[in-house]
Formats: sequence, structure tokens, C-alpha cells
Amino acid sequence: MSKKSPSVEPTMPKPRLTKVGKIPRALTHSQPRPSKLTANVYDNPKSLVIACDVPGVKKEDIKISIKNDILTVTGRRRQVNISAIAESGPVKELVAENLPGNFTRSFRVPDTIDVSAISAVQLDGVLTITMMKKPEEKPIQIPIS
Repeated sequence: MSKKSPSVEPTMPKPRLTKVGKIPRALTHSQPRPSKLTANVYDNPKSLVIACDVPGVKKEDIKISIKNDILTVTGRRRQVNISAIAESGPVKELVAENLPGNFTRSFRVPDTIDVSAISAVQLDGVLTITMMKKPEEKPIQIPIS
């Protein structure tokens, strides 16, 4: 009898769903991660760009540092102010994914980056960090005498 070889495909845990009432089922499938900062990294000829999602986070609540070629983004997501919603009566939260709390994310900075030329801008809930690349070194010709 031959043994069945183990599967090499990763198994995904089934999401635990909470009955939340009459809302679309698709809204109940996501897994909230309050300490996770999601990011996209882009490369172009002159720079590397990191775009982090920071909806509702004030720029005063975000810090960016670099040490030993590690760029770290830390911040704090505050509790959502629902006072405007509560004026019309009691509020029942159905889905909570943008949970308050601290977040951090670190990125290794390649040696091709000029660490003195890193800038950051926050606009419309996206933190964009631009890291300029060092100019490409051209070989120097050394004459022989």
C-alpha cells in the first residue's frame, strides 16, 4: 500500500463569523488586525516609495525613524468619535475593523538609498514615504604611466 504524500499547499483557517444581524455577509469575512500597518512598496529608477494606509490617523500620531538601515513607522489609531451618530439615538456597532491601538511596521532600507533624502507626506489617509536612491557610481578610469 502506498502512503499518500502530504499536501504542500498551505491550509487556510476558516474565518470565524459572528452573527451581526442584517448586513451583507461579505462584511463579516475580514479579520481585523489593529496592530498591523498595511503597506505597498514601489520601485522606480530614482526612488523607492512606501505607501501605508493610515485612515483617520493624525500626522501628530505617527513617527518615522531610521536606525541601522531599518526604517520604522509607529503610530496610534484613536477610538472613532461616534457622537454625531449617537445624536439620533443609541448606536449598535455591527462591524469593527479599524480598532484603536498602537501600530508599528519596519522596513529594511537597501544600501542604494540616500538616507539623508527621505521624505514623508500624509494625504487622504495614506502615508507616503519617498526614499531617493543614490546616484549610480560610474567607474573612474585610472591612467597608467
